[in-house]
Amino acid sequence: MPPPSRTARPTSLSCARQERLKARKFFTIGHDYRGGGKGPGIKLINGKALITTGMTMFCPPRGRRGFALPLAETPHFIEEKGYRPTRDLEANGFYWFISQRTKEVFESVDPEGFAFVPCDFTLPDGSKGDQRYLCDVIRELDAIDEEKSKVKVEYEGEWKAYNPMGGASIVFDEERTGDAHVFKQIHLGGLICDDVLRDACKSAKLTGILFRDAADL
Repeated sequence: MPPPSRTARPTSLSCARQERLKARKFFTIGHDYRGGGKGPGIKLINGKALITTGMTMFCPPRGRRGFALPLAETPHFIEEKGYRPTRDLEANGFYWFISQRTKEVFESVDPEGFAFVPCDFTLPDGSKGDQRYLCDVIRELDAIDEEKSKVKVEYEGEWKAYNPMGGASIVFDEERTGDAHVFKQIHLGGLICDDVLRDACKSAKLTGILFRDAADL
């Protein structure tokens, strides 16, 4: 005797429901140091003039990220001869040196996560380069889910640090990350972004950015 018929249940969730249930992925984000060679030839030529009172170098203000504004001068970079062309994102000191289109992508995804300062940029032949900016991630969060993560936690007195050297799998608590797409994780070197910002950068084909899956460091 055949089994009684049953009303078929849907085998898939709606796209909207799937998106809500899909956990975001998180990545470390930084300049792409791979490739060898002579690297970038950018040089900040007026760095001494940009040092603020009480500091010994051009860097974020003590106790926070970003820039001590207003700066005494516009940062002026030159691209020296014999190096590879400057990419959309390069590392320079405590900051990133980025292109106009990189700034536009960052601002479109997370305008409150970044700070920017416009720069002068001179090419090797002495002509004016494209518009460039110094950039810093200014949001800081303590969002690591230690129970779900596999990462060394080191203590020195009251100081705490996460050490991913030797391999780590870092999981973030999304209640603490909230709507942030980029942030500096407290006690962890490097910067963190989610797949929304990563995908936007890849879609725009930005060069010079390296992403690593935080769950597989």
